[in-house]
This record gives sequence, structure tokens and C-alpha cells, in this order.
Amino acid sequence: MRTEDRTFNTRIIPFLRIISLGIVFAVLNVASSVVVTLLLAILLAYFLDRVNVMLRGYLIGKALVALILMSASWAFFLTISWITHF
Repeated sequence: MRTEDRTFNTRIIPFLRIISLGIVFAVLNVASSVVVTLLLAILLAYFLDRVNVMLRGYLIGKALVALILMSASWAFFLTISWITHF
């Protein structure tokens, strides 16, 4: 490889990093509603997993535990939305 090619490559690499970082941020900005929803769903699943394990320890079936957690989650979010509405 010639030395001219190497100097061109070493000068252009920082610009390519900046451009690629800008593209990544632009895509995340456009898809922010989907990304935020996905991250909140993952966070909620992480916290509800501990409650799931605790309820399963009482020998409650999977379907009943899922029904209890979904009902409790819906009740919580509906209560919060009702409180903030008024």
C-alpha cells in the first residue's frame, strides 16, 4: 500500500465517524416514539418479573399470575391517567 493511500484513509476516518454518528442520532430521533415505548416495555417486564417469581412461589399457576399482573398494571396506569386528567 502506498503512503498516499494511508494518509488519505487516516484523515477521512474521523469524518466518517462523525457522519455515521449523525446518521445514528437522526434515525433514533425519527424512531423515538417506538424506541421509548420499547424501552418502557422492557423496563416494566424487568420489574414485573420479580413479582412474577414471588407469586409463582405461592404455587399460583402461570395464567393466573399473568392475569393478576396485567389487571394490576392496567389498574395502576388507569389510576395514574385518571389522576393526571383532573
